[in-house]
Amino acid sequence: MIVGIGIDLCDIERIQKILNKRQSHFFNKLFNNDEIENFINPANIAGRFATKEAFYKACNSLGLFPTWKDISILNNKNGAPYILIKNEKLQQKLESYKIWVSISHERKMAISIVIIEQ
Repeated sequence: MIVGIGIDLCDIERIQKILNKRQSHFFNKLFNNDEIENFINPANIAGRFATKEAFYKACNSLGLFPTWKDISILNNKNGAPYILIKNEKLQQKLESYKIWVSISHERKMAISIVIIEQ
């Protein structure tokens, strides 16, 4: 049964402008070190940003309000994205749930959907 769903759309050009002006501030505020080493290009970063937003929205239906650094968006050995929960309390609250992630990019936009299933 689906208990939470979130979706977010992110403008890749907007991310590029932020990176040009304040890259280290942007990275330090929103991402963990294990994520940063996997950044390839602005589309990739925008997709991960959208995933964090989508995860936040999905968690809201469960009464959970994670912060940016409570999770890392990583890829498994086959390249599929997944969410690694870094916050121990949040991890305990979500340990009995399955979290599904999908990220897609187009020329100017990145989109992500997160589904939390019981």
